[in-house]
Amino acid sequence: QAKARFDRPGIFARRCPHVVDECKRQADALRGAGDEDGVQEQYATVRALDPGDAMARVQIARSKLRKGDVSGGKADLRAIADDATLSRFVRDRALEDLADLALAPGSDGDFAVATYRELMTRTVDEDVLRTLEVKATAAAAPSPPPARAAIFQFLIGEPGRGADRVRAAELFGIWSASAPDDGLPHYLM
Repeated sequence: QAKARFDRPGIFARRCPHVVDECKRQADALRGAGDEDGVQEQYATVRALDPGDAMARVQIARSKLRKGDVSGGKADLRAIADDATLSRFVRDRALEDLADLALAPGSDGDFAVATYRELMTRTVDEDVLRTLEVKATAAAAPSPPPARAAIFQFLIGEPGRGADRVRAAELFGIWSASAPDDGLPHYLM
């Protein structure tokens, strides 16, 4: 993680660092306002000014997903994850996003479990490890019990909508009632 953070050039080696940082701040504000076209424009500017900022590619892919362009977002994330010239940190962010999409009920839970487990081998942050463990547990859960759907709604949500904590709470309640000895739904609530 430290290597990924310090792989980038320092502020004096970056082209227009203040402009790049302002574009990122603008993108964050536009995301909050729901303007995904604006987010993509700002990150395209970041990429033009700082081609070494690979996280800008990830942010554009995420924006496509939030806008509902699932196939475009997935294709971008897959290209990032497969690009060996990028840092492991950036490729892992793309892999986690792909696994998050596969966590959706009815999707490829095996891919999600394998990816989360792989990411866990390269993570030292306890909070991130705990989240990956919860996601892997959900992806491995059989479809009828609401565990997978509850965790998906709680942490990720449908592309274009995001996490739905109210729906997740309802599913946690159903999960808790159907598996009273399982402490995970109570912990997550």
